[in-house]
Amino acid sequence: MVAMLGQARYLCVIGRSGVMPAWLAKVHPKTATPVNASAFLGLLTAALALFTELDILLNLVCIGTLFVFYMVSNAVVYRRYVVGPTGSSTESGDRQPSAWPTLAFLLAFSLIALSFTLVWKLAPEGGRTRVG
Repeated sequence: MVAMLGQARYLCVIGRSGVMPAWLAKVHPKTATPVNASAFLGLLTAALALFTELDILLNLVCIGTLFVFYMVSNAVVYRRYVVGPTGSSTESGDRQPSAWPTLAFLLAFSLIALSFTLVWKLAPEGGRTRVG
């Protein structure tokens, strides 16, 4: 329920930007809540809950939350080291930093994290690999 309410606000903002249909951005004039996005996500969540077991839904919510944090943290690192602060003026002699070292770091860090996760999941319980 909480994930659905937060997601409705995201859909409303994305609808305003034009990436999603504009009818998702309709906001109630009195309560200032996203009406269409809440109704759409309520129906989608109800249909999903009707056909899926609770433990699977909980895992999906956890995975979705972790993925969002992963994407935001990557975007912050990329923005910090490649794009730079907003409004900073570069002089004619300054060069923009290359994106490749930052992207290589993010890719290597992501692959190491994925490898660690797979080893932890697939290694036998109590084995030397898991302890190491």
